[in-house]
Parts: sequence; structure tokens; C-alpha cells
Amino acid sequence: MDKHPPEDDPGRLLADRAIGVADRAIEQGTRGWFANLDSNQQVAWCALVAALALGPIGGGALAAVKALFGGALPPTVSQIEAWGWLVIITLPLFAWLAIVGFALGKAGLNWPAVFLVAGIAAYFAGALIAASGIPSQLGDFFCYAYLDGLQVEYEKQCRAFDALGFLDRTRPYVGSVSGSSKVLEWAAVYVADARGSVMAFCGAVAGLTSGYLAGRAS
Repeated sequence: MDKHPPEDDPGRLLADRAIGVADRAIEQGTRGWFANLDSNQQVAWCALVAALALGPIGGGALAAVKALFGGALPPTVSQIEAWGWLVIITLPLFAWLAIVGFALGKAGLNWPAVFLVAGIAAYFAGALIAASGIPSQLGDFFCYAYLDGLQVEYEKQCRAFDALGFLDRTRPYVGSVSGSSKVLEWAAVYVADARGSVMAFCGAVAGLTSGYLAGRAS
């Protein structure tokens, strides 16, 4: 039996209509918003949208290039949801780069302290994953993406993140400025193992750009 609802299913039509209304409301609220950003913010926003297109949305390289060089539109409900899932499934890597990205939007910061905080944030992000877990599937979004030759391959099934292994590897480096880069290195290794190299890359881009945009906005 076909488990997918037919095209004229009332529930599906109602959900699609609700998403359309929400998208239009977001667009109305952000009209002219992108044009008012400076060039650095525009680049960061386009890179973030490209990472979402290439990662959990599963649009592939062409969609990412279009988002990166075609100008970012106001965010849609789907993009916001994809961003949330990308944060969750790549959290240790995302957290480290988000802290550094946030600092890039500031002046006069103590960078050793920034790297120290980034390492601690990534470590506790791994502990959070170990405590909470991740669903086996993310609805309409992809959980695993890797590069097979020149083709990006996607999988819906989420693989287990070895949080305990990550915590064991990074524990000696937490609280050390010089060790923060090792925390980042192991975060990249363990996230790539659980989510694929492409999804890990997208999580890293999303972390850096989200942090930078948050820092500029604040």
C-alpha cells in the first residue's frame, strides 16, 4: 500500500497552504532586508543558504551555486527548518565555528579566550548529543551526504554520532587554548563519520556564517 498521501489529500493541501502563507508573511516582513545588508553580510547569508541547499535540503551542487551567486531570497519556512536540523546533527562542529564566527563580527576581542570558549562549547555540544539523541529520520530532510566522485549522494537515514568517542578524544584538550584546534579537528572527524563529508562541510559553513551574522546583528 502506498504510504504517501495522494496529491489531493486534504491534509497535505492544508499543510502546503499553511507553509505558503508563512513564506509570504516572512517575505513581507523582510522586503528590502537583503539589499540593506553590507557586502560581508550578503556573502555570509548567501553562503548559509548555499550550505542549506547542498546539505539537509538535498538540492545538490547546482542549487548551492545558484543560492551563492544568484542572491539570497528572504528565508522560507523550509530553509529555517533545514537550518535547525543542520545545527542539531552537526552540533559539535557547528558550535565551535559559530563561536569563532560570532567573534569575527566584533572588534577588540581576546582571541585566545575566543578559541578557549569555542573548544568548551564544542565539547559540551557533544555531551548534549550523547544525552539527547537524534531521530532516525528528519522528515523531508536528508541526514547524511557524501561526495561520490563528482556526485553528491544523500541518505534519509541518520547514523549514530559516536558522542562518547568524541568526548573521550577531546577531553584532554578542553580548557586549553592550544588544544581548541584539536577539539575542532575531532569534531570534524566524528561529524563527518556520522553525517558524511558533505553534510559536515555544510554544518561548518552554517556555523561560521550563523555566528558571524549573529555577531553583526548584535
